[in-house]
Amino acid sequence: MSWGPAGAARWFLWLFLYGVVGLREEGRLTRMLKEDTGRSAMYDTDMMYDFLTLMARTPRQHCGGSLESVVPISMALEHKIRSKMISFFVTRNVNGKQVLYGHGAGWKEFQDMTGHKVLGRLVKVGELDVHDFTSLMDLAAHFRVRDRPIRKMTFDFGIDLRDCWAGLEDLENRDVCDNRSIADLAQDVAGIHAQRDATGRSGSAIVTNMRRFIIKNFKDDENPHIVREVMPSLRMKLQEESRKHGEGCYRTAIAPICAVLDLPDIYKRVHWSVMRKVELPAAMADRTTMFIPEDSSHDEIEFLDLKGPKFCGIRDGKSHFGDAVVSHRKDAGFTDLFPSGLPLQACGSREAAATLELDSEFLRDLRMTDYSLFLVPYTLPPSASCQCQHQKPRWPLILDADPTGRSLRFAVGIIDYLERQVSTWDQWLPFSMSTMKPPGEYQNFWMRMWPMYFHIPRYAVNGDGQVTLANDPSAMPVDELKRHSLVAALQKIKWRGESAKYRADLTIDKASYKCYFAQIPQMSSSSSGSGSKYKVYAGDRGEVLRLAPCAGDAGDTVASKVVVSWERYANIGKVFEVSPEQIMSWS
Repeated sequence: MSWGPAGAARWFLWLFLYGVVGLREEGRLTRMLKEDTGRSAMYDTDMMYDFLTLMARTPRQHCGGSLESVVPISMALEHKIRSKMISFFVTRNVNGKQVLYGHGAGWKEFQDMTGHKVLGRLVKVGELDVHDFTSLMDLAAHFRVRDRPIRKMTFDFGIDLRDCWAGLEDLENRDVCDNRSIADLAQDVAGIHAQRDATGRSGSAIVTNMRRFIIKNFKDDENPHIVREVMPSLRMKLQEESRKHGEGCYRTAIAPICAVLDLPDIYKRVHWSVMRKVELPAAMADRTTMFIPEDSSHDEIEFLDLKGPKFCGIRDGKSHFGDAVVSHRKDAGFTDLFPSGLPLQACGSREAAATLELDSEFLRDLRMTDYSLFLVPYTLPPSASCQCQHQKPRWPLILDADPTGRSLRFAVGIIDYLERQVSTWDQWLPFSMSTMKPPGEYQNFWMRMWPMYFHIPRYAVNGDGQVTLANDPSAMPVDELKRHSLVAALQKIKWRGESAKYRADLTIDKASYKCYFAQIPQMSSSSSGSGSKYKVYAGDRGEVLRLAPCAGDAGDTVASKVVVSWERYANIGKVFEVSPEQIMSWS
């Protein structure tokens, strides 16, 4: 078939018009999407109160199970729903699909009579699963063909995560997701004007001034799916024996999310997380602030949001080029506050380092990145007791520190840990100004806070393998090290090795080794010491070969050093001298 000039012209004109219309429609959809995602979530006080009250009354489900409300439907109520459905339901967009939510004035009389709130996404009419209903017409069509009373409707109003943290208590001796605490939060929501976080740059709506909890919306619909995937794994991980290290005072630093609530915003569906706040009870210590020396703004720093010393400069471009009020609370602020690092007291500091190492490995294995170590400072009371001497694991972690001129107590937790997106720049280039690194690289950078930011006090090991404070041998042991026992590094450790003066010849069980003893000390919180030949990273595994230094007498009663064969240098005849506070036993 051949076309003349007129036919070809009509064909090209049709293609042109089709392309213009297509581009206009694509642009319209793109603008709608940008407008939809650009709108900040509406924080509805009344609706949040209703959801939290209903959650506090709902029996605890399995970890990651659905929060469901079953509403009894009388014949009279069913008749009203059939006749005026628009007063009982709204539709909201969920990933491009319309779903039905129980919401509207039609429920008011029922709620006033029964006190039962109707909340959430409609999932069942009677026993019929209605997940596929996308409009009021679908529901109306079902009512037309239904020949028996429905008797009940089931609504899904979120994800129940209370059981994920079973066995973990807060510092008030309550379960971290105790229903009494949820009920207290509901009362605060109803009676306190919500304050939003103004220092973050995530774009999320964050309510910060309620008791025990922070309420924060997810910007991405993918996050609830990640929650359902991750939390059961977390629950299993927290029950492992390796989490019961030392005195067992900590099990995790990860801030517990007790629920994800599914609320219909006026524009779209919005998920709100109900997460424990990193704080201490008011009866335990008084909040305080910190000041950066020689800072003319006299900014009162009330918290620190840390990602590791690699991000104290241009690697965190958003903070580096942003407002000072933001950078003062990030890694750059920490290094200005504590240029030589933060010397920690003995109580719980070694256990905290071990817990954070295990948490970072867990998050790495789940492909998470860009999480933060969140610290809130308090005045350390003169008569403060060690909070690590109890039987049940507690949350949050506590670090007592002695920086120059004052003693501080920090509440410590891991936040923002449901992020898997890696910066596009990091996918293609060796360097970027984004903190969203590949999970393995990010975990490595994050754990460099030990020993650059935090300095654990010196420990020693006696002839029985008991690890105690070096300056207080009568103190309770915090660990046990035996010959041939497995250990993990709590921090990055570096040794010199370019000269024979930094090593000693050593024979153990008739095997000959070169034993390296010259560690490179860490003197700055912002820059790492250089000149190493050998190094291990936090989490590296090894085997204890000797409860004595490279060149010391193995028969000494108390040793300040032990010799370890690290897996990364196994089978090459090289072993390394470490201090007991740099390692932990590993079962």
